[in-house]
Amino acid sequence: MNHGKIDKQKPQTALDKWNNALARMLGKREKKSSDGNNQTPTSDGKFGFIVIAMVVFLWLLTGIYYVPQNTYGIIMHNGKVSSVKSGIAIGIDYPYPFSDIAVIDNISNSLSIGKVDNEKFVVVSANDKPLQMVVEVVYRVTNPRQYFIAHYQENTDFKQIMKWQVQSLIQSYVINKQSSELLSGSSIVIANDIRRQSEFQLANFGIKVEKMTIVKLSNLDTQLQQDKESSISSSSTINSSVGEILNQAKQYQNYINNDLESQVKEFHKLLPEYRSNPDVVAQLMYYKMLSSIPVSESAVPDFSLLRSSLDEFKSRISNGSISTLQSNSFEESDIRKLNRTVDREREFKGR
Repeated sequence: MNHGKIDKQKPQTALDKWNNALARMLGKREKKSSDGNNQTPTSDGKFGFIVIAMVVFLWLLTGIYYVPQNTYGIIMHNGKVSSVKSGIAIGIDYPYPFSDIAVIDNISNSLSIGKVDNEKFVVVSANDKPLQMVVEVVYRVTNPRQYFIAHYQENTDFKQIMKWQVQSLIQSYVINKQSSELLSGSSIVIANDIRRQSEFQLANFGIKVEKMTIVKLSNLDTQLQQDKESSISSSSTINSSVGEILNQAKQYQNYINNDLESQVKEFHKLLPEYRSNPDVVAQLMYYKMLSSIPVSESAVPDFSLLRSSLDEFKSRISNGSISTLQSNSFEESDIRKLNRTVDREREFKGR
């Protein structure tokens, strides 16, 4: 009997069949058959040729380019601009690294000058008057080849360069005009004149200004004077408010000090009597507490101060309507009653 290992051949799945077909196509040697006979191996040269062909095919695919919508595609051969494609476009060119593509947006861009407070735009007129301007500019790339050569390959921010160019154009225009002429003229006409004069200079960048709007044009001297007056009025308002607050705080401090002084005086007057006869003083304080409880609605104390608003409370403090004089008079009469009671108690003990 043969007790050795018996190999059972498993049925092939669809995935196994695909793997075997791919292996035969790439020239992989097949395993021995079940009867021990070797099958004819695939040539190693064929396998190498197939691998090289696949690598070359993948390399050729790097020459396919796609230009999306609203963009320009700059096709370059060995770093030189060969052609410009406008999206949407699909094509094939030399594979990498013999060709490359750069994509540039073909949409309108906006730019604000002098809109932020810390970046005010000030120009000088022909009569040496400073003028403050706020300008909105809308521009677009019209010559992608020139734009790519003049700027795109640089690492600087083009929006900042565009801002400097527009500021220089505006200053060149304003320096030849009188301030009165600019302030009395139409901002639309001035903006259109500047836009027309900018076409030649911005063409060197492949840019065209589509729209320019002058949001604000004012005399800086007048603006500075208005800011100064506003600052002075704000300062006076703040000073008056601070003085009022300090005055109210001082009045409140006096009120608290007077209240504390009255309580200290009462304590010093009651302390000797309490030491001599504590029971009588304690009983008197108890009855005094009971007498402070209202027995009818007419005897209910006035709590209007607690229900008043902050402004009413400040007004009452400033008018001096909150005082401790009345309470002091009541306290003094109570102390006189206490003294009489203590005297009677001493007289009773003496007997």
